[in-house]
Amino acid sequence: MLAAARPPEGTGPTTAAVLRGLARVRPPLPVLLATVLLALVPLALLVVAVRYAVGIAGNDWPLAGKLVGGVLLCGVLFLLSALSYRGTKRVLHLGSYSEGFFPARLLTVACVVTGLFLAKYVLLDGEPTDPTMVVPFVALAVAWAPWPLLLLPSAQAWPRRVALRWSRPARDADEALLLALLAPHPCPGGPAPWPYAVDPLVTGTGPGWRVHGPCPRCGQPVDVPVRAPEVPADGLGGGDLHALRTRTAPAAGDAPDAVPRLDDGSLALLRARAATGVTVHDRLLALVPDGADTVPARRRTGTPVPLLTPEAEFSRSTLQRGRELQAALLSAADAELARRRG
Repeated sequence: MLAAARPPEGTGPTTAAVLRGLARVRPPLPVLLATVLLALVPLALLVVAVRYAVGIAGNDWPLAGKLVGGVLLCGVLFLLSALSYRGTKRVLHLGSYSEGFFPARLLTVACVVTGLFLAKYVLLDGEPTDPTMVVPFVALAVAWAPWPLLLLPSAQAWPRRVALRWSRPARDADEALLLALLAPHPCPGGPAPWPYAVDPLVTGTGPGWRVHGPCPRCGQPVDVPVRAPEVPADGLGGGDLHALRTRTAPAAGDAPDAVPRLDDGSLALLRARAATGVTVHDRLLALVPDGADTVPARRRTGTPVPLLTPEAEFSRSTLQRGRELQAALLSAADAELARRRG
């Protein structure tokens, strides 16, 4: 049922980010009203979870029964409340309306099952009806009630006004270019490392950058908006840099002495990839504290690091060797380009 209802995935935005967004740009009234109605669902689920928790704690069950019952019942209710709240925040902050109706979709599936059971219970088994039988369907109507508000023109325009909020934050234009290399793209592994154009971007939700240009590998356009951080500490993390380090790693056969045999297009790509690789290694090395040997786990933020990644991948010695190889490739590429132009 959860899979069919498509719960909101990932994390964020945080409540603090939503409040800062409200202070910066006020959503249209239909979105505000819809958000208030949507917030009733997680609030109701939380109240029910607390009520059952109090009831389970006060009954005469054995302690093990209380723990199991509390975790199974109250834990599920609390989880649904948290997922519903996440979707509600995304409606208000990002204009992602579909995610706010996760509880409504879940109730739709539940009401289909409940309706079939009640039809059998009353029509086939001849059991009497009860007023409480309509409760799930009333809850379903309440869960879907905000939808007409979000069909109004001002609400339909809201997602476009806050489109920049969907992007990752970057501290400066250089980080914006690196983040754009992690964006989805037809090429395997994302856009090819390349000196794309980076233009300042100012919208109602704040400043940022637009990274754009044709991908030199496939020719498809790269057009990635990147926002400036609302919190100065936000930006490119060690996990992002690790992903970029993997993507810019030299291909099999790449070596300084093999550079002269490359054609002009391959040489330009290798030079751009090596230059990006040097930058990425420098930034990773900067995350290693003085006196330490590895990038601390707390700094490996952003793109999730694969679970089985060896710790040595973040060691100072490994990063220094990687930087030396990329710098050697960059130097060889620059020398070859200078020779061909001369």
